[in-house]
Amino acid sequence: METDEWNARIVGPLNEWLESGAVDGGIEQTLGYLVELGNSAEPADRDGVVNSIKALCKGKAGSPFGRRGKPPALPPAALAVSDEVGAIVANAMAEAFDSNSAIQAVILRHGRSKGSRHYADGAAFGKSMAKTAQGVIKAAHKDGGWDGSLDGLLSTIDLSDEEE
Repeated sequence: METDEWNARIVGPLNEWLESGAVDGGIEQTLGYLVELGNSAEPADRDGVVNSIKALCKGKAGSPFGRRGKPPALPPAALAVSDEVGAIVANAMAEAFDSNSAIQAVILRHGRSKGSRHYADGAAFGKSMAKTAQGVIKAAHKDGGWDGSLDGLLSTIDLSDEEE
C-alpha cells in the first residue's frame, strides 16, 4: 500500500476514531504502535499491518474498519454514538417484543418484506428498529441537525405538539 493511500484510508480514519475517545487505553496504545510500524514499513509490507489494525478494530463501536461496502457516512465519533444508540434500541426493543407473544401477533414487518409478515423473535425486531434509528441519526447528521455527540443527539428531542 502506497503512502498516500495508507494515510488516507488507514491513518486518517483511525486517528479520527481514536480522538473520539471510543477506544480504551490499551487498544489505543497498540494501534499507535501499529501505525508507527506502518509508517516506517516499506509500502509492499504494509498489508500485514493493515490487516492487524483492521482485525483489532473490527466490531468496536464507531470503528472505521470492518464494515462492508462504502466507508461509513458518519465521522468516527458520530459513528460510535450511532452504534451505541443502535445497540440500546436493539436490546430494548427485543426485550419488549419478547415480553408478550401478543406483540409478535400485531407488530408486523414491512409490507414488501419477503417471507413471513411476522418477526421471528425479539432480536429480529430489535435489529430492524436499530436500523431505523440509525437511519434517523444519519439523516440528522447529514442535514446538520446533529453535531455527532450523544448530548447533541438528545438535544434534538422536540416534544412540542404544534402542527404546521
